[in-house]
Amino acid sequence: MKWCLKMNGAVPFSSAPERFAIVDAGTNTFLLLIAELFDKTLTIIEDAHRIARLGSRALASGSIGQEAIERVLQIALHYNKSCQQSDVSTLLLAGTAVFRTAQNGAEVFSRIAKIFQLSRVYTRILSPQEEAQLSYLGSTFPILQRSSAAALVIDIGGGSTELTWGHGLQPHLWSSTPIGAVKLWEMVQAQRLSLDEVLQHVSAQLALVTPPFHSPYYAIAVAGTPVTLAGIAYGIPYTRWWEAHLRTLHREQVQELLRSLWNMPLEARCSHPAIHPDRAEILPAGAAILWVIMELLNIPALTVSIYGLRYGLLLQLLQEL
Repeated sequence: MKWCLKMNGAVPFSSAPERFAIVDAGTNTFLLLIAELFDKTLTIIEDAHRIARLGSRALASGSIGQEAIERVLQIALHYNKSCQQSDVSTLLLAGTAVFRTAQNGAEVFSRIAKIFQLSRVYTRILSPQEEAQLSYLGSTFPILQRSSAAALVIDIGGGSTELTWGHGLQPHLWSSTPIGAVKLWEMVQAQRLSLDEVLQHVSAQLALVTPPFHSPYYAIAVAGTPVTLAGIAYGIPYTRWWEAHLRTLHREQVQELLRSLWNMPLEARCSHPAIHPDRAEILPAGAAILWVIMELLNIPALTVSIYGLRYGLLLQLLQEL
């Protein structure tokens, strides 16, 4: 799967093809993006998604468990091989919420970094502000390159949720709330919360979030939750997840999907063609967060994007080299 992005000044000129990689190490997912820069065109060579579940029980216990560590190291070995086979010269490994909060987060991050054997390897554990702003950049540049429209990017991760407002490609205000799909679902399981109790809890967590400008603004949702919900709504199998790009989700649709998923047995979610089996357990929690955001901020509809943090990291890396 390849596609090209015309960057219109967003990246430097390259007189010879060069390949770069981004590894986005999240609380739930572990993502690899490989891109080739030539002239002012980025060609996406590979956009791989694996669910490592590093945050599984780590958010409650305080440490990343050994099983999750072994799982992510195996994925990292596979990604390193992909990078070498694709002749990647430069790689950036970026860690998010679980590495900020887990007691052994820095140690695990270092073990992951040592696996990548390339010419240049850079590593960063992102602050909440960096995560929010780079997610905004990566989500808006394919859609709003030539626009100064007001925009909101919603990024629901495993351990935190970032909301970032801006105009065009320029972020202005960000909010990071320490509640994500993995963290919320573990709370649901531990406390046996009902859906109404979950919605009250999420609403309380997000109650202080205030947009810097009134509607209308262009609402964009990224990451696994909205992509999967769009897959369910539009009949897109998870094996063709990229077809969810630029699909519209209305607030009423999200509410209906949330209630359906909440009442659906785990076995049924695991076998649903639009739901990756490794995402099936936490999907109701992600849907609850998304619906509360749309309700609190009075968002009637949003656009789903398959881009996000890893694309923002790529743009920043290219600008800094």
